[in-house]
Amino acid sequence: MKFNLPFTLPTFDKNTTFLIAALVILALVAIYYGTSTMSGFEDAPGKKFCMVYADWCPHCQSVKPQMQEFSDDVAAGKQLKGKGVSVHLVNGDPPSGTAPDPLIQQLPEVKGFPSFFLLDAKSGAATPYEGPREVSAMIDWITKTA
Repeated sequence: MKFNLPFTLPTFDKNTTFLIAALVILALVAIYYGTSTMSGFEDAPGKKFCMVYADWCPHCQSVKPQMQEFSDDVAAGKQLKGKGVSVHLVNGDPPSGTAPDPLIQQLPEVKGFPSFFLLDAKSGAATPYEGPREVSAMIDWITKTA
């Protein structure tokens, strides 16, 4: 059976067809990994210390580099070793057209930036951190609270 389309489909050579297919696959992979970086968070054991930030916030910009270093140190086992706590930076105001971080749905309402919470992955309870914006103070608080 032959269908008559109201338009003509473009034809491409093999190289162009391969390039288009490769770009589509790359886009799908980017979408998958870009939106599922926190998948499995609900099932992860332990607690998560979360900084909720906004890129436009000057207070966030000043503390974010320290928090990123803190997160990297915890992931490498240099800090909070044996506490079962990981550190996450969560964009609470992502750019238009960007999928929100799935972790933001597990946190209480954010009333300002930056906001900090200790989230228990098992119970879902979130304890706000309202202390100084210094990593050493955060470590002391996490050690006592976790």
